[in-house]
Amino acid sequence: SDVCSSDLIARADNFHEQIRPWQLAAVVVSVIVPIALGALLWRNSSVRAVAIGHWLWWVQGSAAMAVVTIAPLPLLYVVHRHVVSVGLSTQSDAAWLLDIGKQFLLSVSLVLPATAALVWLSQRGPIIRTVLPPAGAVVAVVVISLVVPVVVEPLFNRFEPLPKGPLQHSVEALIERSGMPVGQILVSDASRRT
Repeated sequence: SDVCSSDLIARADNFHEQIRPWQLAAVVVSVIVPIALGALLWRNSSVRAVAIGHWLWWVQGSAAMAVVTIAPLPLLYVVHRHVVSVGLSTQSDAAWLLDIGKQFLLSVSLVLPATAALVWLSQRGPIIRTVLPPAGAVVAVVVISLVVPVVVEPLFNRFEPLPKGPLQHSVEALIERSGMPVGQILVSDASRRT
């Protein structure tokens, strides 16, 4: 290859061969655990009887999401340690766990209200049930695309202005050619989380 040496390609293949089984196992666990948990909860009529919006529904939903988040963690931790050991990430174990916690809190704060809203809408009649969810999805995509870079990304990354130098000049020239209005060019150390 003109871009990558055969040694680099072999090292990348070896890296992926070592983590792929762990990643696939984490995906399997992430799929099976929610299905099993849902089936278990569905069979329990006292769980089903809790009304949406009741405080117990929020507790049950949060607990279910915690189980789903925690279940694949041992497998994902093996991947994290391997990525750190080969130098692709500088993130400490504590920072990795902190990111998992932030992801969990963010998921709970978004998924549970969205689920409650969908269930509430589905009980309002066939027209609302068929028209509002797609419209809501469009609104959600727009809101998420505006909110994530400003609110969510700073929870997980530290952004700093691109240092002055040849790279900054190249990026500014590219931006100018594209005609895109850009206020400030920010960078983040991706190796901290990769």
